[in-house]
Amino acid sequence: MYQGWTVTDADMLAVWECEPETSALVIDMKPKGQDVSLFQLWAVSGWTDGSWTPLMLHLRTLFWDDPPDKPIEEFKSSFERDPARGKYIRTFMYVRGKGWTRGGIGASSGLLITDGLWDYFAEAQDRYRSWHEQGVTA
Repeated sequence: MYQGWTVTDADMLAVWECEPETSALVIDMKPKGQDVSLFQLWAVSGWTDGSWTPLMLHLRTLFWDDPPDKPIEEFKSSFERDPARGKYIRTFMYVRGKGWTRGGIGASSGLLITDGLWDYFAEAQDRYRSWHEQGVTA
């Protein structure tokens, strides 16, 4: 049986006893790149069955292929976020099994989305996009 769920950044930060007002979950999409591509993770929506879990990550752009104005590692460790810059985007991935092994990378490792799964992700996307547009923290 399938089960849809969403965990917010506030939920994840609470696990580490961090305050959402002063902390954020940041993903470095290109850790070895010469430009900076940092994204704030707002929420993760998943659809779980016994063998796999497709995930939609709700993100806000912080920097996307931007050249740093100082050495890149120094920039990444001390940047200031401009709230007006953030654009809502999403990305998908999947994990397998109970240990949540990341899905394979290969010729057909793309996520195949059924109608019911898409309906769930579309509803989750609408909820978090509207929060983003209103400036609400998840």
